[in-house]
Amino acid sequence: MGDVVTIDAKILKARRDFSRFTIQHEIKKDAETVAAIITVDIAWMSAVTRKLAVLPEEDIKLLMEAQRTENFQWED
Repeated sequence: MGDVVTIDAKILKARRDFSRFTIQHEIKKDAETVAAIITVDIAWMSAVTRKLAVLPEEDIKLLMEAQRTENFQWED
């Protein structure tokens, strides 16, 4: 135990309004050894309406600047 791990998260695919998107996490136990790849599908839910919704504008701006995988694709 006591190993140092790094996690690299990138956007794999997304709708243009980011109401749904997928993030791929690559977990490495050293600079060259990938221990796991975890893919997470995300849908944003409004706490008010309790329905799927579009992200707030400031969050969309952050995701537009986020790193993307080499095979990133927009879902329309």
